[in-house]
Order: sequence, then C-alpha cells, then structure tokens
Amino acid sequence: MADEATVHRTIDRYLASCSACDADAVMSLFAPGATIEDPVGSPIRRGHDEIRRFFVELWERLTSIEMRPLHIEVVGNEAAFSMEVRPVIGDQTMAMKAIDVMTFDDDARITSMRAYFRMSSLRPVEGEGVVSDG
Repeated sequence: MADEATVHRTIDRYLASCSACDADAVMSLFAPGATIEDPVGSPIRRGHDEIRRFFVELWERLTSIEMRPLHIEVVGNEAAFSMEVRPVIGDQTMAMKAIDVMTFDDDARITSMRAYFRMSSLRPVEGEGVVSDG
C-alpha cells in the first residue's frame, strides 16, 4: 500500500496537471485499467485511451480551468477530497465545489476516480475566494 504522503503528492499532481490541461501528466498518474466516473451517474470510462479522451474533450470546451484543493482525507489506499473547480468558458470565469473519491495502487497510481458535483451549482465568479454552496 502506498503511504499517505505519496498519495497526497499524487493528488497534488493530479490537480496541478488538470489545471494545466496536460493530458500526458494526468495520464501518468493513472494505473493501466483505471476507471473514472465523472460525474457520478455518467458512463464509466475504462483504461488510458478512454480516460485521456474524456479529459481532452473536456478541456477543448474550456478556455482554461483551475482546480483548487480545499480538504484532502487519505485513508489506506483511498482518498476523498473537496475542491473548487474554476473553469473559464469564453471570457467568463465560473466556479463550483466538487468532491473526488479515488483509489490507489501500491505505487500511488489512481485505479479509480468518482467525481461528485452538481452542474446546477456552477456560478459566475463575481470576486475572489471560495464559491458558496448556492
């Protein structure tokens, strides 16, 4: 089992790589055969090809994105973390809170990721700081 500090580093790299829209960096964090369900209830994507396609297609719709961690909790080979997701669509910065739940292999590579959020909570950013739960 990967130690807690290594899992934290993987999560930090995941958030930074997603914010940079760097598909190669993101994919280096996923184990072969990994799955993502983003958001929960959507079709599960399996393996590097489907996961890479998901991220690339998402980023193509955005001007940019920033994922700001709020709280990370690691227990064994699993982690849950809350974040503020700040996509820029055209010239409008938006924000919403989300929670990701991940599992990891012994090398702290992501084996599964499930994202919990409501698109209805996406709001324009009027100022700085963390968006309210609105």
